[in-house]
Amino acid sequence: MDRYPGISIGRPKNPDYSMATERLATFNDVATFKDWSTNGIAIEELSSAGFYATGSRDFVRCFYCGGGMKDWQKDDDPWIEHAKYFPDCDFLKLHVDEEFIKWAQYNMDGKDAMESPCEHVKKRLVPDQLIEDLNSKASLLLLDRGYRQEDVEQAIERAREKQCSGDLSALVTS
Repeated sequence: MDRYPGISIGRPKNPDYSMATERLATFNDVATFKDWSTNGIAIEELSSAGFYATGSRDFVRCFYCGGGMKDWQKDDDPWIEHAKYFPDCDFLKLHVDEEFIKWAQYNMDGKDAMESPCEHVKKRLVPDQLIEDLNSKASLLLLDRGYRQEDVEQAIERAREKQCSGDLSALVTS
């Protein structure tokens, strides 16, 4: 197994929900969806932040660290809550930097008036897509030729921003 710097070699507690689409599907259960739709919580944000619905009211669990949360309020941000209560989660660390986690920890007692760094989080690639991109022929070729993974990731992000598309296949030729 190849190891790349920055990618955890730990294992998720619940690998069945490693893909964001699988986590999102847990919120679409008829009974569960009723609870979530009345709370006004964005289930897409919950699933992208690593959470899946357990089927018990508004209780969610992170597929990676196994941390559970409930009693969500409409203005709660799943990324901030994840960072507040489970700062050591490797999935979280793949998405946000240490500064964001420290910010969330510092603001545990209430909402801060300063702008949330969540916009930075939302602009980053989801790890499912990033892992897929890093395993593409083009990325593996660059890594084999000695380019640093960090440089390849930045190139992928720049290409995605420039193309305004999630599809990089048009940029890579066989």
